[in-house]
Amino acid sequence: MTNWSNYGKSQGEEGLLKKIADIEIKKSGLDLGPENVLITAGSQQGIYITFEAFAGKGIAVGMPTYLGIMAPLQKFANNNIFPVTIDENGMNTKELDDVLRKNPDIKAIYVIPHGQNPAGVRLSIERRSELLEIAKDRKAIILEDDPYSGTAKNPLRPIYSFDKEGGNVIYMSTISKQLFAGRLGYMIADSRHIEHFTPEISGSILHVPKLIQYATLGMINKIEQTYGSYAEYLRLEVAEHYGRKRKDFGRALDKHFGSLEGITWNQPEEGLFYWVEFPEGTDTEELYELAKNEFGVVFVPGAAFDPLFSSKNSDYVSPIRNCARLNFSMPSAQEMDEGLEKLAQAYQEISS
Repeated sequence: MTNWSNYGKSQGEEGLLKKIADIEIKKSGLDLGPENVLITAGSQQGIYITFEAFAGKGIAVGMPTYLGIMAPLQKFANNNIFPVTIDENGMNTKELDDVLRKNPDIKAIYVIPHGQNPAGVRLSIERRSELLEIAKDRKAIILEDDPYSGTAKNPLRPIYSFDKEGGNVIYMSTISKQLFAGRLGYMIADSRHIEHFTPEISGSILHVPKLIQYATLGMINKIEQTYGSYAEYLRLEVAEHYGRKRKDFGRALDKHFGSLEGITWNQPEEGLFYWVEFPEGTDTEELYELAKNEFGVVFVPGAAFDPLFSSKNSDYVSPIRNCARLNFSMPSAQEMDEGLEKLAQAYQEISS
C-alpha cells in the first residue's frame, strides 16, 4: 500500500505542517513551527471547533458577518451574540471595546481582516493592533478568519503577527480560494491551542484525507519552483485574476446602477464581494424573489448576514434588510453585465 492510503496524524502530515509554517513565517515574521499548525477540513471546520470551544460564552461578531458562522454561532453562543458595526475600515474597535466593557462574558471576537464577507472591506492596520490590545485587556480570544488575503495585491499583516507573546489569536485560513476547492484549511495558533483542538479533529474525521494533503503539498512545491515563492504566486495569479473580475463587476455596477438614486456600494480592494445598500425601506428579500423568479438572477439578501436575524422572533426587522451581497467570483464579464442589467430592472419594478 502507498503511504497516502494509510491513516495519518490528526494534526496533519508533517511535510504540509512544515510548509504552511514556512509560508506563515514569511507573512507574519514570527517564529513558527509544525507545532503551531493544525490541518482542517476547510476553514469552516476551524470555525466550528473554535466556536464550540466557547460554548455558552459571549461572542462578538461583525454586523454584517459571514453567513457560514450562523449555524455554529446559534448552536454554541445561543443568545450570547454581540454584533459590532463593520464600517469602511472593518470592525469598529471603539464600539467593540465598549461592547466588551459592558459584557465581560464575551470571550471570543470573530473577525475577517481582508475582504470581509459580506461587506468587502479590510480591517485597517491601526485597527488590527487596536483589536489585539482590546482583546488582551478584556481577556478575550480573537478568532481571525482569513480566506481572502490571497486575493489582495498588497495584503496587510495578519492580526496574529502582532501577538508577540502568543495565545491571544487563533488564525484560520484555507487553500480553497488559492489552489483548488479541496476543502483543506489550516489553523495557526499557540501550541497549547493546537494541542487542545487536535483531538476535535480526531474525534470527528480522524484527519483530513492524506491524498488531499499530499496533493496540496505537491502543488505548493511546484508553485514555489515556478514563481520563487507562494506569496509571489498569490500576487501574480490569484490576486490578478480576482482583481480583473472585481474591476469588471465594478464597471457593470456603475453602468446599470450608477444613475439610480440612493443606491451605494463599497469599492473592495480584495475578496469576492460587493456590498450594495439600497434606499431605506427596500426589502432585498422581496427583490431577491422577483429577481430570481422573473429575471433568473440571484444574490444574497442583507438580512442573511445579520447575526441576530435567525435568533429573533418574526417581528424583528434587520437593520441591513435593505442591503445585498453580490458575488463576482464565477460569472464572466458578459454575464456580470447581463445579470446586473436584469437586477436593475427588478429593482426598478419593485421601487416604482
